Amino acid sequence: MRIGCSTREAEFHKQEVQMYRDALTALEHKEKPPNSNMRAPFTLAIVESYDPRKAVALMALQAE
Repeated sequence: MRIGCSTREAEFHKQEVQMYRDALTALEHKEKPPNSNMRAPFTLAIVESYDPRKAVALMALQAE
């Protein structure tokens, strides 16, 4: 939900998809998956791009 409240939502979704692909590839090769989506720079970028209007709109959709 945090990404959905970001002004950079589309960009972060692309990054997130790539992170999951990287994790699946690592698992296929019996390697430890990367945890880049849990790293501070990625999380900080999401938090810093928070848009309260998007958050309100998202909550309104969930309330329906």
